[in-house]
Amino acid sequence: AADILKNGRDAAFITLGDPLLYSTFGYLLPRLRATLPEAGVSIVPGITSFQAAAAAAGEVLAESGENLLILSGVAGETRNGELLEMADRAVILKAYRNFPAIREMLRRKGRGRGTIFATRLGIDGERVVRELEDAPDAPHYLSLCLVGKKNGGSGKNGPDDAI
Repeated sequence: AADILKNGRDAAFITLGDPLLYSTFGYLLPRLRATLPEAGVSIVPGITSFQAAAAAAGEVLAESGENLLILSGVAGETRNGELLEMADRAVILKAYRNFPAIREMLRRKGRGRGTIFATRLGIDGERVVRELEDAPDAPHYLSLCLVGKKNGGSGKNGPDDAI
């Protein structure tokens, strides 16, 4: 890409999701800026996997005074469990890593109920699972969890649903 840009031509980096969230582009961008500081870089935001999962499941990610936490399945259950204590809602990306441990941690923290597992969003084999027990023990690389609310629900049966 640097050679193409040096010759005055345009180049593009295409990725799934958003280029600034857990993307290889995040490693490329600083190197490009260091190598060719004069190169103009335009970044087009993408739809994140957790936004696609929420849309596929018909779930609201967060509303009103709720906070939403983005966790990495790579971080491990101890760190994620501590952070989860502070969040009204959470998303665990890279859930393919240590999924059985993630599922068990969510159960222990009382967050298994209402958690939605989603995989391969927007591509062949897309699957949205509303019960963690029905999620595979060894999920695909493109998998995530929309963690249920602290009160144990998904958000669909909140107080406004009665109106």
